[in-house]
Amino acid sequence: MNAPERRVLIVDDDELNRLLLEHMVRQLGLVPLSASDGETAVQACAAQRFALVLMDRRLSGIDGFEAIARIRADEAAAGHDPVPAILLSGDIDRPGDPAPADAGFVGALVKPFRLDDLAALVQRALGG
Repeated sequence: MNAPERRVLIVDDDELNRLLLEHMVRQLGLVPLSASDGETAVQACAAQRFALVLMDRRLSGIDGFEAIARIRADEAAAGHDPVPAILLSGDIDRPGDPAPADAGFVGALVKPFRLDDLAALVQRALGG
């Protein structure tokens, strides 16, 4: 993979979670970049392309669902293919929330999860 294909945007408002995810992403041979809120994630995705986005559901400001909706709208307006995004949350199936696939995510993981769970989903999201 060349450099742009190796970048993973980690979006979580908890610093410890971001640090843990950065470590896990590095173990997978990818390059982590982090955002602490949904608005920053939207701006980061507008400024550069990522191979993958790992998005927490609950964020300060706009939540993960709203952030991915804005990212998808920006990608469509720019004529870009959607970057694969994985939803991370302690509670995926909350009443009133769309299914992750319907909201623009390629998969979801319930926290806490193991590195091999993340690795399998990342591999599937990146096409092998």
